[in-house]
Amino acid sequence: MFTLDEARAHTAAITRQYEGGAIIEEFLDSEEYGISLWGDEHDLEVFGISVIRYDAFPDLRDRLCTFDAKWLPETVAYKKTMPECPAPVTLELQMELEILARRAHAACGARDYSRVDVRMQAGHPMVLDVNANCAVSENSGFVDTARIAGWDYPTVLDRLAMMAARRMIPEERRCQTKRNAAFPAAAR
Repeated sequence: MFTLDEARAHTAAITRQYEGGAIIEEFLDSEEYGISLWGDEHDLEVFGISVIRYDAFPDLRDRLCTFDAKWLPETVAYKKTMPECPAPVTLELQMELEILARRAHAACGARDYSRVDVRMQAGHPMVLDVNANCAVSENSGFVDTARIAGWDYPTVLDRLAMMAARRMIPEERRCQTKRNAAFPAAAR
């Protein structure tokens, strides 16, 4: 939709068919940053920022990271939206994206890991979504970013599993485990 009248007509059709209302969002026509992070709420590490550029698509409606663009290597969308990582950004923009991603991750209650997608509006980063359970297949963006940051695939999966397992251990047992590791039985 390109006009407010089109948006109103489309919204009316949706609300006639479905309960719950409709949300209309402005399309942000810019590059798309993917900020990958992991850790707990006290130690949340941003380990990479990637960028997808859409300037190869003259039609505004094609400037999306669709299923084809993500997963089907034989498609034009896939070939024209290859992420660049690390994203060539200024230190100022990098810091702004990292702070925004950490805040979005926390605001959405994400745990252990996420990828936060951001586009620009008049030079300001705007969160598109928080992928609190983003794909971790071997060819996914999160894993590719981790690989570029120096993590191999088995180590990424191991780290994610360990973070989840750590949440299952009560705090008092975590303290006991740390004490036992610091003072082995032979030294006690």
